[in-house]
Amino acid sequence: MIGCTKLICGKATVSEAIKYREGEIPPHLLQFSTNSRPIVVWNLNNRCNLSCKHCYIEAKDEKQKGELTTGQAKGFIEDLGKLKIPVLLFSGGEPLLREDIYELAAWADKEGIRPVLSTN
Repeated sequence: MIGCTKLICGKATVSEAIKYREGEIPPHLLQFSTNSRPIVVWNLNNRCNLSCKHCYIEAKDEKQKGELTTGQAKGFIEDLGKLKIPVLLFSGGEPLLREDIYELAAWADKEGIRPVLSTN
């Protein structure tokens, strides 16, 4: 796997520090290595606007049973904030198909969590 953060930003991640042992990575590349809290990847939905043959999820562009409401999602984000989670990666399906995605990202930011989006 290619470390995109390291390639783009010139900074290693915690997983690289663990993988390559901290002593082998220059200290200036270890931006997040002192933070032992996990990064959370949250599959917000199973919806998708594409029909890729390789996709394991076979998603449709329609709301699925069991998706959290905006209020429930904000409550979950608040819980993550209490745990001092540094990064919340919104994924899916396709997270941009949630009408409230920007509201949830702003809520994460308000809770001190860096929101990141994984989209197709």
